[in-house]
Amino acid sequence: QLRLIEVLLYQIEQTLKKSSTQSAQQQRFQVLIRNVTKQLKLPWTVRSLAAELHMSEPQFYRLCKKETGNTPMKLITQARMGYACYLLRYTNYSLEQIADTVGYADSASFAHRLKQHYQLSPWRLRNH
Repeated sequence: QLRLIEVLLYQIEQTLKKSSTQSAQQQRFQVLIRNVTKQLKLPWTVRSLAAELHMSEPQFYRLCKKETGNTPMKLITQARMGYACYLLRYTNYSLEQIADTVGYADSASFAHRLKQHYQLSPWRLRNH
């Protein structure tokens, strides 16, 4: 047990060091991304994300690409698809409920996007 405590303390220390070396802008970006992943139902756009950090759209796009390696919309789509996959596998929610939860207006466009993303239909993902 002592070894486990040492490992946990080390991980906490590393996390604190990392957050202290991040710029204020990087920290605000990380908080924004965490908030977005908790509110996938909202109709996020590059404009709305940039406005949250009081930046222009091109500035936000560059920051997102630098911090994550992805474009803002790709990052949001990945979060939506990941959560949708989780809901398909571990809940009995209908496709319509999942589509609504992750920010799609209708289940047909959601199912199409999900199939594009995973190369599997929603029903195969659910039973996979």
